[in-house]
Amino acid sequence: MSLETAAQSLAKHLASLEHLEIYSHYDADGIAAAAILTLALSMADIAFRLRLLPWIFVDPAQNP
Repeated sequence: MSLETAAQSLAKHLASLEHLEIYSHYDADGIAAAAILTLALSMADIAFRLRLLPWIFVDPAQNP
C-alpha cells in the first residue's frame, strides 16, 4: 500500500467517526503539536475533542 493510499484510507476513516479524541502534553511542544493537529482537523471538517494533560501515560486508564 502506498503512503498516499494509506493517507486517503485514514482520512476516510477519521471522517466517519463521531469525533476524534486527542491527548497532548501541557507543555510548549505539546501545545504546539496540538494546535497544528487541531487546525488540520478543523480544515478537514473532522470533529475532535482536545485534552491537554500535565503528563500522559501509555495506559489510558492512568491518565487524569
